[in-house]
Amino acid sequence: MLAVHSDHAVPRDRLTELIWPDASPSRANHSLQVAISALRGLLEPEVPREQRRLLRRTGQGYLLVVADRADHDLLRFGQLLSAADGARGRGDRDAEADHLMAAIERHSGELLPAGRPADWLLTERERLRVVLATACERVSRLLTEAGRHAEAARHAERGLDVDRYRDGLWQVLALALRAGGQPAAAALAEARYRSMLAELGVSVGPGVGDGR
Repeated sequence: MLAVHSDHAVPRDRLTELIWPDASPSRANHSLQVAISALRGLLEPEVPREQRRLLRRTGQGYLLVVADRADHDLLRFGQLLSAADGARGRGDRDAEADHLMAAIERHSGELLPAGRPADWLLTERERLRVVLATACERVSRLLTEAGRHAEAARHAERGLDVDRYRDGLWQVLALALRAGGQPAAAALAEARYRSMLAELGVSVGPGVGDGR
């Protein structure tokens, strides 16, 4: 929880409700204090107790400090997406594509895959899934426009691995494959798209690469 929300304080009540929901308030607060103390020791084992700074008490919550965003996948992912938005605002399509590809590469897997996911974690996973799929669609369109069709198709497939129900990704995949001189692969992508729609009870015309 602290790592996912790095650079933002997580209220004590939120932590105790999530981790010790059945404990009395006094018992939950004691357990939290013990856990925080242990976590501080794990984060900075060689630092004297009074000099530890990575896990801080702030107001009614706790804050995990990240000194370098390059060390934190989620923060770096968000930073690269922000840079892509900035490039888009300037009209720099090459820089936008570069930042998006770097962000997609940074997103190397599911958020905290081990263990049984809590509700808050499922919500955050879903948010990141949507963000990643959107980034894949954006960069695939930019790469297609730039004539980089193989890269565009690869990033569209990456997005479909995350969200196979996103129409825009299917469209840009078929478009990139056809523009890249792979009509058979484009036809196969269109067939896969129609199969997905059939699962949803939706019919579609013969082509998906023309923006329909």
